Amino acid sequence: MSVDKLAEKSTITQGDVKLINAAIDDLAPEKKIIAKRLCNEINFLRDTLAKLKEEVKEHGIIVTGVRGGKFENPALKSYNTTVQRYGVLYKQLIDLFPRQSEETPKDELFEFMQVGFSDYE
Repeated sequence: MSVDKLAEKSTITQGDVKLINAAIDDLAPEKKIIAKRLCNEINFLRDTLAKLKEEVKEHGIIVTGVRGGKFENPALKSYNTTVQRYGVLYKQLIDLFPRQSEETPKDELFEFMQVGFSDYE
């Protein structure tokens, strides 16, 4: 799977991390350091998200406070914030890698103008 295909995914799996680590070796030295740090942060956030998700599953999205009041589970708020930051870091990591450019479509008008006008000269 290419890095471009990874960019289309919403989460990074353990296998994806191995792919990214292998791809990091092909980066320029200054990008390598940044990519490794981003990978470390993404790994940490992935573990944190798993713990927060379990907390929400176990206690629900609404919890009862000490005085009996009901409020949103703090783990849910943390999860929502963390998942946004995870996405930002993920995009930053993917953006470090060069895009595999697809062949650009031919501009038929431009080609006609190059060839067509040369016939009139």
